Amino acid sequence: MYDLLESKLFSYEFDFDEWPGTNTDTSRVLSTYNDSIFKLRFKYGQIFPKQFENDNFVEDIKEMKGEAKENEERVFKISYHVNLLTSMSNEDGYIMEELAKCEELSVFHTQLIIDLIDYKWETYSAKSHYLGCLIHWINIF
Repeated sequence: MYDLLESKLFSYEFDFDEWPGTNTDTSRVLSTYNDSIFKLRFKYGQIFPKQFENDNFVEDIKEMKGEAKENEERVFKISYHVNLLTSMSNEDGYIMEELAKCEELSVFHTQLIIDLIDYKWETYSAKSHYLGCLIHWINIF
């Protein structure tokens, strides 16, 4: 399974001219996209609304007002990846259930699975676990 998940079958890197190529922010951003892969090129604002607003409008408004300053921060190359593993059909079971049953630990060191687990954690689990932890600590004190 490790070789299959490390291959380019379920994940690939892409670059569009319409999407920003550099940024000063080095944080990793995970987002969903459930539309056609052929329409992906024009959906930057829909997929990354917060970054789209910060990238385009703030700098454009400052330039129009004449307030634009030369940015001396380091600029980094942005790398965009598509994870197709999450778009697989759930008719025969769920991916997370199969990962829980998996005995091949090297599978969990693939970037594809790391991204999948990070996304599921950030989207569905983190808030409820943090709330549960807070309630637990309040109960202890």
